[in-house]
Amino acid sequence: MFVKRTYIKFICAPLFMLFINGCVNTQINSDREALVNAGRGAVNVIITNYRVYRYALQEKNSDVTKSLVYATLTNANILKAFEEEAGNGYVIEESLNTRKLNEICWMAKFVRETKYVITPKEQDHYKDIYAWLNNKEQAWVKKINSSYTKDELGPDDCRK
Repeated sequence: MFVKRTYIKFICAPLFMLFINGCVNTQINSDREALVNAGRGAVNVIITNYRVYRYALQEKNSDVTKSLVYATLTNANILKAFEEEAGNGYVIEESLNTRKLNEICWMAKFVRETKYVITPKEQDHYKDIYAWLNNKEQAWVKKINSSYTKDELGPDDCRK
């Protein structure tokens, strides 16, 4: 009988601890927090292309640039969806430092300056993304301007 009680204690105590600790999720408390974290990851992936946007602006009429316009509009739509789904006033730039703001600003500048590369019908299809990016670019440039003056333009500055 004593042996059975010992086994029960050794089995029940760990199961109880597992039950108590296993049901608690302290990393992500809500769907909104998961979306915000995913949005940050998406931004970090997108900003790795800022140099591509800079150089593609020099070759605006190439097939590669046209393909990049479509890919960039898709990426912008993903960011827009993260903002809309997270709700509660979440904006993707809330956690971005000035360097990252500048890098993502290149995406908006690229889309704005290569808008004519796609047909007017296609532009109309993407009009909500163009409007969203236009508003974002203004907000990003405003935040960059609050950190740096026009006299402090660096070689990769999207405000040029």
